[in-house]
Amino acid sequence: MAKVKVPKRIAGFKVPKALRKSPILKGLLGSPLGRQILADALIAAAAAGAGVLVAERDEVAGASRKGLRGVALLGEAAERAAEAAIGVVTDTARSMLSDSGKGKGKRKAAAREAGVRH
Repeated sequence: MAKVKVPKRIAGFKVPKALRKSPILKGLLGSPLGRQILADALIAAAAAGAGVLVAERDEVAGASRKGLRGVALLGEAAERAAEAAIGVVTDTARSMLSDSGKGKGKRKAAAREAGVRH
């Protein structure tokens, strides 16, 4: 397997060192299934965050005048985005475990396929 390296900056935003060096993230990026899970989580997070901002678009437009409310809206959007991303990862993990059957060997095979090391 090729060495997975996460860049220091993505789209102009700094990626924290703890996240770049995370063995869990490297394991997910090292397999096609892991990359699909991360992509689904990012899409769900973006949709949830955008949903909050669209629902409150009048207040977002006037956020420069109402700084505190604008910050609160961004906080709510980030919270919903994180919840959505966690939900996608959790649902995918549950479906993988239930699809793999009751045998321990099948679970290990599914984990190995996903690039997870124990």
